[in-house]
Amino acid sequence: MKKLISTILIIMMAFALLTACSPKQEVTETEKGAGTQGTIAEDKSTEDDVNSEDSADAGKETASIGALSAKEYASYADALKANESAIRASGEDWQGDVNGNSFENNVLLYDINGDGNSELILMLGTEMGGVLHILTMKDGKAVECEYDVVPDVPYVEENEAPFKFVVAGGGTDYMIYSGKEKGVFYIAHNIWDSAVTSSSTKYTMSDDGLIKAETRIENTVNLEPAETPVDEYELDGKAVSADDGAAVFTAHRNDYKDLLMYNLKYGSVDGSHSYFRVFQKLKTDKPLASGYDEIMEHL
Repeated sequence: MKKLISTILIIMMAFALLTACSPKQEVTETEKGAGTQGTIAEDKSTEDDVNSEDSADAGKETASIGALSAKEYASYADALKANESAIRASGEDWQGDVNGNSFENNVLLYDINGDGNSELILMLGTEMGGVLHILTMKDGKAVECEYDVVPDVPYVEENEAPFKFVVAGGGTDYMIYSGKEKGVFYIAHNIWDSAVTSSSTKYTMSDDGLIKAETRIENTVNLEPAETPVDEYELDGKAVSADDGAAVFTAHRNDYKDLLMYNLKYGSVDGSHSYFRVFQKLKTDKPLASGYDEIMEHL
């Protein structure tokens, strides 16, 4: 019996040694990445068009991923709660989501300046329009960015916001999208009545949270018949030729990365937007922004 036990023990020890010395199974790149998510810049293509709904949905999920601590996310949650009524007020009759429901794509966590931490982007509703606010993290606390946009951006006083709009005359549309370089984003906006004014503003955000309106191009065209047709361009408040103005619009449109937010129904772009070609992106791309409740779940 003792010999049998000794033999069994010897066999077990030999098996253990063979197992320990055998080469480890190689980990594939796919397995190595499983269970992790990169940043938007890593996961998304820099191609102009993002036609896949699946990739758009994946981008929306990734948009809230960042290097923020639990304390910092809690600070963003407090800021959302403090502005809940104004956020929900953005869902007025003059806006609607893809299903024609109350507009809710007005909140977003997105790293604008490329520092690895998400900014909190909010469109707060007013009685007849909206006001954009952007919060960033400083010393572990959510604070509003500083703005340097006056006098270039209409309706904004004392640099209170990077963008404001009002619903007047025939209506107004806007879309917000990021540029291909970190810290760059654009707001395309038009408002119409007897004439339509279309504008595109290039913004930059520095590492310390300063947002500036760098370049603004504007085109005004009369809609109603007139003895003297109007087709005027202004670049940073100064008149320029149609060719020069169109070149700036084209440069803004081509510097397109992620669709962040807009107030049109998904895919509802009609002939009235055909001349403002950047709005054609809304036919294929979904915004990364979502609603108050969805963002609160992430926080």
